[in-house]
Formats: sequence, C-alpha cells, structure tokens
Amino acid sequence: HRPVRAVHRGEGWTPLRIEHRTRGIQIHLFVRDAKLAAGKAAPFVYHGRVTVRSHSGTRPISVTLELID
Repeated sequence: HRPVRAVHRGEGWTPLRIEHRTRGIQIHLFVRDAKLAAGKAAPFVYHGRVTVRSHSGTRPISVTLELID
C-alpha cells in the first residue's frame, strides 16, 4: 500500500488515475524500495505494466494495481 500523488483541480482533488483502459494508455510501475542507497538517491526498479483494480480515499489515495506482465 503506497500513497499516490493527486492533482488539485478547482474545488476537489482528482486522483492521477486516468481512465487508462478507455483511452488506450498503458501504466508502467516503477518502485523505489528506499529513499537512499549508498548515501545517494535510490534507483527506481521497473516492475512491468499494471492496470488499476480499485482506489479509495482522497488525500492520500490508496490504489490497488494488478501486474499484467
């Protein structure tokens, strides 16, 4: 479970969740396991393409992703 950044648009908070399936947009998951590695910013690790299964909350939003490859 990791918080996801959101974009403020007008009065409410709109999650950075796009109707990716209907728009043909692919989401790729990159995760950093820690902030630092050897005293420097840790690298992000590519985990593959994902699809959004569900989301809840607003600030922070919780998103459940499913790896598809």
